[in-house]
This record gives sequence, structure tokens and C-alpha cells, in this order.
Amino acid sequence: MLDIQIKNINKSSFSLRRYDEEVLHIANSNQYHIILFSKNCECEVNFKPYKVKNTQVLFLNDSDIFISKTKGNIVSQFSFDCKVFDKDHCETERLINGLLFDSLLNCNLLTFNAEDFLTFKSQLDKIISFQNKANFKNLKLAFKEIITQTIAKKHKQLFSEQEISKDHQTVYNYLSLLNEHFKIEHNVFVYAQILRVQPKFLTKVFFDLKIENPKHFLNQRILLASKNLLTYTTNTATNISYDIGFNEPAYFNRFFKKNTGLTTKEFRANKNLVESTN
Repeated sequence: MLDIQIKNINKSSFSLRRYDEEVLHIANSNQYHIILFSKNCECEVNFKPYKVKNTQVLFLNDSDIFISKTKGNIVSQFSFDCKVFDKDHCETERLINGLLFDSLLNCNLLTFNAEDFLTFKSQLDKIISFQNKANFKNLKLAFKEIITQTIAKKHKQLFSEQEISKDHQTVYNYLSLLNEHFKIEHNVFVYAQILRVQPKFLTKVFFDLKIENPKHFLNQRILLASKNLLTYTTNTATNISYDIGFNEPAYFNRFFKKNTGLTTKEFRANKNLVESTN
């Protein structure tokens, strides 16, 4: 089992809410979420539409955006504070943030068969039961088991391999670093330095694993934050550009238009139009 260190646990660290006819919308919640689906349904994850199949499970980090488009399809929403993980254990923390709860490589949907889905749901119920009884020792063990199992499952789903190689770890470390530092650093070279590898080697790792290059993932992380701020705040595009690390607002506007096909004004207008018609 991975050396996952859990801390700051109390009687309100975890929550489990069941939904019936309500539409679930998660944005800027400062929590991690695990969403379980019992039927096929349509939803939006980080501004992209998805058709979710039954017995799939979605993992969301504190910056992800989720909107269910249909009612009565969500079994439960399991949420917990980001601070439950001990960030001093960097390698494990980066597997959690760069693999399991990261949507840059792929949407964070894991597919279970019917039996495993019910088992997974039962494990979450058990965690809440341990919390209610203040049985924090068993709570930690049960939670670590879930995280370990799902890290292995998502890795295999992405790469069809059981073992996490050194190259896979490099990718996950890089993605985790992006989530942590993208607002202050937009240069892949700096991330390579933090990882103690050459930029060309980092690019080769991504190429050998048949995934997009490191710069692509950095751009996607910046774009997600941009769309988030344009949708959920009234900040000007100029202020948003500074918030996410651009020194020149004009460069941010060109970056956004190049990667989305829309100006920031057009994107915001389109989102407002969609919301007003729903």
C-alpha cells in the first residue's frame, strides 16, 4: 500500500450526500469530491460535455467544475477537505493530485462493474460510519485503502499497465506541479528544473508514453483557470490575466483566443446566454 499520510481528521472532515431530483453543480468548493453515478447521464466537466455511463465514478479536485445536466442520476457526492493529506509526503501527494484527482490527462472517470461499484459505495458509507463514531483509526485505514485502489485503477485505465514506472511518475509529478504553481510559472523549463530533468528529456517522456507534450498540459491548466474566473467572477479580463500570471493582458487575450477560438468577451457572453436559458 502507498505511504499515504492522513492528518487533520475530525467529525466533519468527510461528508456524503445523496441526490434524487436535484441538479448538482460544483465550482470553487475548496474540497475534493467523488461522484458516483447509477445511470447513464449527461454532464459537463471543466466546460466539456460528457456522457457518463452507469457505475462510473468521477474524481474532482478543488479547482474542477462539474454540472449535471439531468436529474436523478447521481447516487452520492462524497466530499472531503484537501488538507486531510500530509503534503510533506511529496511523491504520494503528487500521485493523488497529478493522477487520481487530475483531469488534464483525461476526464477523471473510472469505470467499475456493477459488483465493484456497490463495493466502492459501501466503502464510502463505511468511512462516514467510522467518522460518526469518532473511530478515526479505522477511518484512516479505510480511506487509505480507497485511495490506493483507485490510484492503481486509474493508472491502469490510462496506460493499460499495472506498475507505475519512473516515466509515469515523472508525468504525474509534472501535472501535480502545474496545479500547484501554474499561476506564477508558465515556463516548462522551470518545471523540468524542479523535477531535476532536462526539458528535452521531459518532452521525450511524454512522447514515449504517447500523450500530448508538457506545454499542452500547462496551457490547458491555464485555460481552465481562465474559464473558471470568466464564468464565476465579474473580474475584468485584465485582472484575470494578472491573477493567472500574465504580465501583459494583450498576450493573455491572444492566448485565450488562440486556444478557444473565442475572445474572453465572447466566451463570457456565451456562458451567460446559456445560463439564462437554463
